[in-house]
Amino acid sequence: ALELTNKFPGSTLPDALDPVNTTNPDGSQGTDLYIQQDKFRHQFAADVPRDEAALAAAGQRPVAQSALEEKA
Repeated sequence: ALELTNKFPGSTLPDALDPVNTTNPDGSQGTDLYIQQDKFRHQFAADVPRDEAALAAAGQRPVAQSALEEKA
């Protein structure tokens, strides 16, 4: 899924992600991706009120980078 952001010029998603290194339950290393809070509304919640988008940004759950890099 991440490779799609590079296929289309003008994608703003890559610059909006904050990678956070994590340790998986099996001890291996991984990376979780969060949408930067100041960019969350534009990226993910443009059609909701600003205060609701701020609450969603603060409570967001990350996505594992590896999940977005797997081939379909």
